[in-house]
Parts: sequence; C-alpha cells; structure tokens
Amino acid sequence: NDTIPAVGPGASGANATWNLSAMNNHVEDTLLFTNPNWTQFGPQFPTANLAVGFGMNSGNYAYLNNQANGAFIVGQAGDFGFGPMALVMNPVDQLVSFPCTYNSTFNATSRFSIDIEYTASPPLDSIRVKHQSVKSSICDGWGNVTTPLGTFPSLRLKEHIVNIDSIFGHIPFSGWQFIQETIDSTAHFAWWADGIGFPLVEMDSAIDGTGTDEEMSYSLLHCEQVTIRQHDQR
Repeated sequence: NDTIPAVGPGASGANATWNLSAMNNHVEDTLLFTNPNWTQFGPQFPTANLAVGFGMNSGNYAYLNNQANGAFIVGQAGDFGFGPMALVMNPVDQLVSFPCTYNSTFNATSRFSIDIEYTASPPLDSIRVKHQSVKSSICDGWGNVTTPLGTFPSLRLKEHIVNIDSIFGHIPFSGWQFIQETIDSTAHFAWWADGIGFPLVEMDSAIDGTGTDEEMSYSLLHCEQVTIRQHDQR
C-alpha cells in the first residue's frame, strides 16, 4: 500500500507501458484465500466459492462467487467497529467480467443494508446504513505494468464508481427517520494478469482519475506472495 503515491495511472491504449516502480511500501498486509465454509460467516454466503481474508488473523473476509462470466463480491463479514456482522450484498458487486478483452465493458449496481444498535443520541435506539455502489467499467488498455516486484503483461480496467450512503435513525413508536445522505465518486484502476486471481495493482483517485490527486491507495500483489491454504477437515 502506498498512501502518498508518486506515480499516476498512465495512459490507456494498446501495447501500453505502465511504469509504477516508484511506488513506496507504506503499509503491508496479507491476503488469505480459502474455502468460505472454513470461515465463521461462510453459511451466510451460500453462493460464495471463495473467501479472501484481510490479514492472517483479523477475521475480516470478503466473499466471492467466481463464475465463467465473471468474479462477483457477494458480501463481507467481520468486525468493522460495531461487533461481528455480515454484510450481504443484493445485488452483488462485480469485480471483472470474463472473458476480459481490450475495450470490453460492464456496468454493475450493488447494495447492502445494515442495522446497528445506537443509544448515544436518545431517542434513537438504532441506526440503519444503506450503501449503494454504481460502477461503470472498461478495459481501457493492455501491455506491460512494472511494479517494484517486476514487469508483468496485464490488462487494465478503468472504473467510474459512484457511492451513495444513506443513514436512517430509528425512534421507538415512530419508526425509521432519514438523517443524511452522502455521495462521492471515484476513478478506480486495476491491472489484471493471467493466472492471478486478484489485481496486481489497484489505484484509486478521488478527483478525476488523472493521477494528480494525492488521495490514492495502492495494493500490490504478486502470485508468489499469495498464499492458498488447504485445510484437512477429517
């Protein structure tokens, strides 16, 4: 993760060269790819066939459904500051479409809703958060991406994502009351390589996707760094 990036996403197009070797390593994390049924919240995501754990012992997972036509996030689970909970997405979020080729596109809208006990501001006894993400994705380039780990042939996905978060408060005997709504947009870039089930590099820009915005985060992956653990359940 590079929280203060010195590079931008670069140009789109065929046979492109993306030099991201100047990325810094500010934060390290580990991804654990495992069977959803071997996790605490697996039964709440019956359509998932892959769980991705963030950190070796955090207990936080994203649940994916990897199909012939694409990879989809069906939800997330863990402790996000309000105790253990499962966030079931309906409709689900799409990561990538298969086959993915130069100039291929897809659109996706995903949602989840969660209720949280909240007594800090009477007469409220709980709040409800509704999240909606509207995504428009295009494979805008192919070529070679260079990272601090080496150079890899890849496809790049460019996505425009609009996130809408609505908050409601529950008052006993009065029901749910609307409190506020926030809307923000993000330009998201992801470099995918053949045979690796997760992007080599991801980049977010909160303004216009040109790389001039300092509010970017990078996730750096290489196939040799991804550990797939197999558990014997006998």
